[in-house]
Amino acid sequence: MSASGASRSRLLPLVAVLAIATIALVASMSVAPHGAPIAARTSSVSGSLPGAPAASPRGAETSSAAARSGPDSGTWNSNFFHDIEVTFGGQTLPSQLEPVPYLNTLPITTTGFWVNVSSLAPLLFANVTIWGTQWPGTSSVGLPITGFSPVDPAVAPMIVNHSSPNLASFYFDTYRFFWPGSLISFNLTAVGNKTTPSEVKSATNDSVPVSYPGGYTNYATWQFEVDTPWASANFTDDIAIATTPNIFGPSPTEPNADQSFDVTITAIDLGGTVAPIPYAELVYQLDQNGSIASYSEPFGPENHTTMSLLVPLGPYPGSSITFNITAYLPWDGGALDKIASPAYKMAWSSEGGWWFPSQGLLENLGLSASPDVLVGGVSPTNPTAISTDEPVNITIHEPIENVTIASATVDFTYSDEGYNHSGSVAMRAIGLNTSYVVLPGLPAGGMVTFYVIAKDINGNPVSSGNFTYLEVGPTSPPLPAGLGLVYVEVLDLNGGGLLGGFGYSIANATWSTSGTANALGFGTPTLPGTDLGYRVAFGTYAVSVLVYGVERNAEVTVSASSPTPTVLFLAESSAIPETTTSSTNVEVLAAGIGLAGAAIATVPLMRWLEERREKKEQEERRITL
Repeated sequence: MSASGASRSRLLPLVAVLAIATIALVASMSVAPHGAPIAARTSSVSGSLPGAPAASPRGAETSSAAARSGPDSGTWNSNFFHDIEVTFGGQTLPSQLEPVPYLNTLPITTTGFWVNVSSLAPLLFANVTIWGTQWPGTSSVGLPITGFSPVDPAVAPMIVNHSSPNLASFYFDTYRFFWPGSLISFNLTAVGNKTTPSEVKSATNDSVPVSYPGGYTNYATWQFEVDTPWASANFTDDIAIATTPNIFGPSPTEPNADQSFDVTITAIDLGGTVAPIPYAELVYQLDQNGSIASYSEPFGPENHTTMSLLVPLGPYPGSSITFNITAYLPWDGGALDKIASPAYKMAWSSEGGWWFPSQGLLENLGLSASPDVLVGGVSPTNPTAISTDEPVNITIHEPIENVTIASATVDFTYSDEGYNHSGSVAMRAIGLNTSYVVLPGLPAGGMVTFYVIAKDINGNPVSSGNFTYLEVGPTSPPLPAGLGLVYVEVLDLNGGGLLGGFGYSIANATWSTSGTANALGFGTPTLPGTDLGYRVAFGTYAVSVLVYGVERNAEVTVSASSPTPTVLFLAESSAIPETTTSSTNVEVLAAGIGLAGAAIATVPLMRWLEERREKKEQEERRITL
C-alpha cells in the first residue's frame, strides 16, 4: 500500500458499493456472476475481461499523463507514446490513470474502467498484459490473483473498432476480478497494419521492473490498487479498543461478579475523513473452572466509525476469557482484507463492594445535585434557597468501574408550613456505576430534607448526611404573563401529616386534567413525560380529591396576585369519637351543618377552628372545609 493510503478516500457503506456495482455490471457484463471467489475465477481472460459493451466510450478527458501520449505523424517511430494515444474512462473512475512510478488508487466503488487507444495508422490488433496480487495483509507480498499471476500474466486482446480500425478499447472489470486491496500492474502492446515498426510496446518506453518471489520480473507501465478499508495491515494502527470496565492501562479493572464485560472499537483518525469499520467480531474462549469453549459476538452497527458488542459478555463469576477482534470487509458472502488484534485476557473479579464501607457514602461515591442544593443546606434552619417549582436532580456516581451500585434510594421529609410527609424514592440506574432521581419542583414555601442510601453488590449500605433546600419566590424562568400553577395537598387530621398518592382533578368550563399526587406529598399537573409543572391560565378552577373513599371539592383562583396557590384539603384516616376534642372530623361536620353551625357545636371545636383560621390567614393559604 502507498504511503498516501492513510489519507485517501476510504470505504463507503457496503450496501451502496454493492448497489452501484450491480447496476453497472449487469448492464455491461454477460459472463460469470459478479465478485465470484478468486478460486472460481476463469483463467481465460479473452472471453471475460473484454465482455463489456461493444461501444468504447472515450468521454474521459486526458490528464497530464495522457498528454504525453499521442501520434505525431502518420507513421510510427518506435516510441509507443509518440505513436499511440492512451486515455482512460468510466463513470466510477475518479480520474485518469498516471503511468509509473505513480501508484493509482481506485475507490472500492470503482466497478471498472475503459482503456482506450488510438493511432493515426490503422491497428491490426492490440493487447493488454495484466498481473497482480491480493491484499498482502501483514505479509510483504500478497498472493497472486488467480488468472493474473505475476508468474504467468494474462494477455487480453483489446477490441479494435471495425469502422475505425485506428481505435481499440479494453474494459477492466475491477469489481469482478480485482478485489479491495489488490495491486494490479499492466502494459500495452499495439500491432499496426503495414506500419514500420509493426509493433510498439509501452513497457519499452515507460515502465518499471516489478520483481516477485521466485525470480520473476515483469515491466509495468501502469499500476493501480483497489482501495482497502484499512490504512495499515496492523489492527492497532487502524482501530482503537476500549472496554468497560477498562482492563487496559496502568490500573486495569476487571468486572465484578454482577458485571458484564463490554468492548467498543473506534476507527482511528489519521487525518481527513475517518473511514467506517465495515464489519467486526470478537472471538473468545471462555474458561469456566477448566472447561473451555469458543464463541464469537459481532459488533454493531456495521459500517460505522464506532461499534460496540451487540451483546456484552457475561457476567461469568469466577471465569476468565481470552479474546481477540477481527475486522474485515464482507464481500459476496466472504471476508476480504482481514485484520486481527492481539489476544487479550481478563477474568471476573471477586471484588466489587465498597472500598470504605464504614466511612459513609461520600467516601465511596460522588454525590451531586442540579441545582446545587448540597452546599450550605446541611441544616433545616439554614436551607439552600432555590426558585419555586424547580425540580432537583440528585445523582450518585462510583468512579471505580468494578464497584457497582446494587440499589440506591433518597429518603426525604417534605415540609410545607409546618405540615410534613416523609418517605423514600428509588434512584434510577444509568449503567452499573451511576444512579439518579429527580425530585419534583415544590410549591412556594415548600422544603425538603433528604439523605441518600446506596448498597453495593454485597448489600452493604452507605449513607450521606442530611441536606435541606427551600423553594421560594418566583419560578425560574418566570411564568409567562397570564399563566400560573396549582398545587394540591391533603392533611390527615389523625396525625398522619401530609398525604401522598391521592387522586385529584382540576377543571374549568373548557379544560380539565387529573392525576395522582407525587411521593413527596402534593399534587400538581405536569407536562407529559416530564417533572415540569403544567401552566394554567388565570381564572377560577374546580379542584377535587379522592381520599379514604371520600371525594372533596373546592374552588381556587389563579391570578396575578396569587399565581401559584396551594389548595389544602382536610381528611381523616379513621373516625374519631364525638367526645374527643383533640381531633374532631371538622370537614365532615362542616359539610353537614355549614360553618355557622360548626361555630356553635362545642367550645373546644370553635376554638380549634378559630386557631386554624388565624393560622391559615397568616400563611396566606386557602383552606377548604
